[in-house]
Amino acid sequence: MRIIPAILVFFAAGFALYAQDGGPLVPPGAVPNIRISETEKSVIIEHLNQLNIPAESKTALAAMIVSAFTGSYLPPGVTVINGNYEAICARVVSRLFWTAFGNEDDFSTARGVSGDAWNMAANVALFGGRLFPWNENSASLLRTGDIIGIYYRYSLYNHIQKNRDYTHMALVVDNIPGRGPLLAHWWNIPRQYIPGAMDPPWFFRLEFLDDLLGGFPGFFIPREIIRPKNVFIGE
Repeated sequence: MRIIPAILVFFAAGFALYAQDGGPLVPPGAVPNIRISETEKSVIIEHLNQLNIPAESKTALAAMIVSAFTGSYLPPGVTVINGNYEAICARVVSRLFWTAFGNEDDFSTARGVSGDAWNMAANVALFGGRLFPWNENSASLLRTGDIIGIYYRYSLYNHIQKNRDYTHMALVVDNIPGRGPLLAHWWNIPRQYIPGAMDPPWFFRLEFLDDLLGGFPGFFIPREIIRPKNVFIGE
């Protein structure tokens, strides 16, 4: 990739390069993977405990948040195959969901949360879930257990024919009043857009939606809310 030296802009932890098409090339480590503070962590867990979701779901989500602070977090049952880190984002979301709300192999709790990012919406709808196109009010409507289908500008899978135009997914852990939706997802800054750089050591990310979109401008565009059935008690 040809980099034009004239377009360098300062970034919080150094500088960010810009690609020929205007996409920022963010150095590894410029934006941390766990982008919530210890204080925010406590507020989030407290808010989770107030939700009308099963007690085991609250415990699982809180354990995930705590574990993410201790090191490179990987949900149970997820493995990286041949270094293909991008391909497992939907698998990570599926495993996070199953861990918190029930395994897909249990037919009493099956919700269709499986498949590639561009197939998951259809699977969830088949099992009674609901789908909502993204609009300017969507962020305020997100809730625990929702999954966001996200267009990722630099995905290696954008060129293939698929059911949706997005290739990335994030699980909504909670929607915190005054702060917004907290997302759990798996994404590494792609090495091909950072000449000479190594992959960052962590790939699991825990961050608020506004921080993701603002920290990587132009990288991500939310497209759809995927809402599996029966996440909240009484539905």
